[in-house]
Amino acid sequence: MIRGYFRTLGRRVSPYLACNLEFPDAPHIGTRTIELLVDTGSDRTTLSRPAAESIGLDLATLPDGGTSAGVGGVSAVRQVRVSLSVQDFSTEFWLRILELRQPTPSVLGRDFIANFALFMEERTGRVLFLDQSDVDMYGLAALGSP
Repeated sequence: MIRGYFRTLGRRVSPYLACNLEFPDAPHIGTRTIELLVDTGSDRTTLSRPAAESIGLDLATLPDGGTSAGVGGVSAVRQVRVSLSVQDFSTEFWLRILELRQPTPSVLGRDFIANFALFMEERTGRVLFLDQSDVDMYGLAALGSP
């Protein structure tokens, strides 16, 4: 089980997960821990431009990733290979970086979330990512599709 948390920004309460990111094509950056907004509406995990620049990524040197459309509009995207790890779970994929200069959150998308059963309960502050063994242990498999 991986535990996330709720964070309050102003009057808004949102679920987050702190993830360790390593960049195989930019080893000089090392491992960075980034707080990612848990976004079940996002297909892909995406880093905001300010977050990318603050850890030392040079967007001009990264490959073109096309465009991304979302609630905030359409933005050009760069991409970089990343190894994302949380506790004992690790995965590698192409991380998208928005070229948009407006402040947007960095988000944890369904490319990560799909590996887990996600349980969020704001009332108690729980954000839980359950793997198959957790689902089996807590008898949650029977709660699947009707």
